[in-house]
Amino acid sequence: LSKLAKKHPDLFFSVKQYDSVHVIQKVINMDVEIGVTGTKFEKSTCVFEPFFQDRLAIITPNTELYQNMDNMISKNAILSSPFIAREPGSGTRKEYEDFLRDIGIDPKQMHTIAQMQGTESVKQAVKNGLGIAIISKVAAQDIIDSGEVLAFDYNSDKLDRSLYFVYLKN
Repeated sequence: LSKLAKKHPDLFFSVKQYDSVHVIQKVINMDVEIGVTGTKFEKSTCVFEPFFQDRLAIITPNTELYQNMDNMISKNAILSSPFIAREPGSGTRKEYEDFLRDIGIDPKQMHTIAQMQGTESVKQAVKNGLGIAIISKVAAQDIIDSGEVLAFDYNSDKLDRSLYFVYLKN
C-alpha cells in the first residue's frame, strides 16, 4: 500500500480486518472490491489469487516446559497443552484444523482454553503464558525473535499455506 500511495497520492484506503469468511462475504455482497484471506474456499463466486507463501508455526510460552523440548514438539504435547483458538471463520483456524486432522488429532480433542479474534490477541496470550497456538510464522516473527515465545515446526506440509487476494469472478 505504501508503494501504491506514493505512486498515486490522491488515493484513499479504508482497511478493515475480518476473518476470511467475512472477507469473502463482503466481496460477494460488493461491500468491498478486493479482500485478503488466509485460506481458499472452492465453492465461491470469487477468484482467489495467491500472492504470498506462508507457514504456520506452533508458538508456546518461553517456559522451561517448552524449552526442554529441543525444538521438537510432540503430538502429545500439542494435544495436552492449553490451546488458544482463533474464531470460527478464520482462515488460519481452517488451515490449522486441517493440520491437526492430518497428524491424527481431532480439533475437538484440543484442550481449548480461549478463543480469540485476531493474531495480535493470540500472540499476547501466548506470550503471557495462557497456552499455545498455531499462527502465521511471519506474523509471530517479532515475538519469536525477541524470545518472548518459542516457535516449533512440525514435519507436515499442511502447515504451508498461501495468502490470497479475493475478488468477484465477474
